[in-house]
Amino acid sequence: FQVDDIDFRSAATRLMGKLTVEPPHAIGESWKIEGLTLPGSAFGAERPGEGPITIDRGFIAANLDVQNKRLSVPRMELTGPQISLAVSLDSFQDADGPRLRLASTLGRMPVRTVLRLWPSFVASGVRSYLTDRLLAGTVAGQLSIDYNKTAFDLIAQHIAPPDSSVRMDFQISDATLMALPSVTPLRGIEAKGFATGRTSRLEIGRAHV
Repeated sequence: FQVDDIDFRSAATRLMGKLTVEPPHAIGESWKIEGLTLPGSAFGAERPGEGPITIDRGFIAANLDVQNKRLSVPRMELTGPQISLAVSLDSFQDADGPRLRLASTLGRMPVRTVLRLWPSFVASGVRSYLTDRLLAGTVAGQLSIDYNKTAFDLIAQHIAPPDSSVRMDFQISDATLMALPSVTPLRGIEAKGFATGRTSRLEIGRAHV
């Protein structure tokens, strides 16, 4: 069956779309879900001076196994003037508890857009620093997550999960970074780096004051 004219609103965010849902045909099979966004969808601004993140095309394909409590998303894509994002994930229960595996690829995007979409539970210290200090530029990268019960418990206590549970690799271009308060920002930065649960590194190849 199909669900048309979905219109979700939260503050300034508006997501419009339609869903196609195929129920299981036999015991042990999964629900199959596909969704498309409609024109006019956008993530709203969160801070003064920000504009909306317009979504030209959004697509999701998902499988829901109710019996085994498993959600798999083989493909989710969001594209628009400021966004180029592809995600796959698998959420399930293993012998120890909840498990989440996620892989994401970011096309070249404005850094301020990436920081707005950066999940707070991924390298939160790095996210906080860059939100305050990385003022302009573009970024591309890859994110991989493998959270088990131990990682979720640590995150719930506001403790960084192990390095092995999350890694983000990124390349930054034409960026402006205020490394320290009251210090002239670095501009025209070309850099690459990574962030894990408890470790981060940034290598600047070129910059000027």
